[in-house]
Amino acid sequence: MKRLNNAIGGALALLLCFSCSQAGFKGTVADAAGKDVVVKKLAVNKYTVLDTLKVAEDGSLSYKLPVKAGCPEFVYVYYGDTKVASMILDKGSKVSFEADTLGAYTVSGSADCDLLATVEKDYAAFLAKEDGLSWRLTRVDANSSQAAAIRREMTDEYVAYYRSRIKLILENPYSIAIVPVFYQTLGDMPVFSQNTDAIHFDNAAKNLETVYPSSPYVRALKLEAKSRQQGLSLGTRIAGAEEVAYPEIELPDLYGEKKKLSEVDGKFIILHFWTALEPTQSMFNTDTLLPLYEKYYDKGLRIYQVSFDADKASWATVVKNQNLPWTSVCDSRGTASPYINLYGIASLPLSYFLLTGEGFVNEQANDDKELEAIIAKYLK
Repeated sequence: MKRLNNAIGGALALLLCFSCSQAGFKGTVADAAGKDVVVKKLAVNKYTVLDTLKVAEDGSLSYKLPVKAGCPEFVYVYYGDTKVASMILDKGSKVSFEADTLGAYTVSGSADCDLLATVEKDYAAFLAKEDGLSWRLTRVDANSSQAAAIRREMTDEYVAYYRSRIKLILENPYSIAIVPVFYQTLGDMPVFSQNTDAIHFDNAAKNLETVYPSSPYVRALKLEAKSRQQGLSLGTRIAGAEEVAYPEIELPDLYGEKKKLSEVDGKFIILHFWTALEPTQSMFNTDTLLPLYEKYYDKGLRIYQVSFDADKASWATVVKNQNLPWTSVCDSRGTASPYINLYGIASLPLSYFLLTGEGFVNEQANDDKELEAIIAKYLK
């Protein structure tokens, strides 16, 4: 029995030897001579520390780690809190990078590493644009046409980025480097925030599984796809998700039933953000929105109204008392709602967007008459 156990142990060790191999990287970090850097590995949804390395006097460093066949690893080098290099290491791969302590880097030796660098740079540029627009929004009158234009620009940037990520995923179906794209966020809001994004998760997981059947990243992608598919309506077909013309919103109505912005069937939609606790906004419902709704409903006007009230009971009372006939939903997260950042909402009241099936209407009304004129033009 002892011999048998030794034989089995030897066979397992030999199998492990064949299934794993050393992968490594070497690089330079400018202005970090003699300093410590930390090597981390992505463990699906969290980072684990692999080692701490001291940078040589010439700025160089190197590292090796075992990587299983078919299970590439996402490996990162940090200088303090700054990520200075990102790499994908597959069995036997050798990657080189040049970086500085501010986070700028170039990488060579792997097509997946090249793509990962592009993914991270694109994401950083997108976040920088949105942060810049958010800052500009704080410098202007929240109810001005200038503020409205900035909010539209923020949303346009999001839609353009979302579409560019779909394009990147479709153009690189077998690269493991696309995995982080699916988990990018804008504030607390995932870039891939729609139920129909299950299609992209599912297709990516199936494609990557043909190359990396044992990868934990691919398994996680499959689980996320399954979870999102459960949120799809029965009438949705997995073969043909359309690109969004505006960011999706899905929130509960008075009866707790979730309502989607994309399911509103009008030719012209007023997307209105408000809070029921502000009397002037309740007056806007009765004095402006209700007359417009009654006048143009038969021609295709619809209203999707989003409340940011933590006190849902008070919101429900106002909606019931006003007998509002349109789709009215509430985000009880209040000012912590991710939709505030997503749509670039600086303040209430009068935070609304005008939509058609083609997307945002690039016009802004300064008063009720101008608002009606815009509606009338689109609903002739």
